Amino acid sequence: MESDRKGGALSTIILLVINADDHSITNIIGIILKILITFLF
Repeated sequence: MESDRKGGALSTIILLVINADDHSITNIIGIILKILITFLF
């Protein structure tokens, strides 16, 4: 179960990065950090 959730988050992050414009990278990094913090704590 836990690994499925992390896999889903990882897929979402990858999609966000692939679809990101250069000016959105900072926002993407912020989103990734929020997701990681959510999963870790």
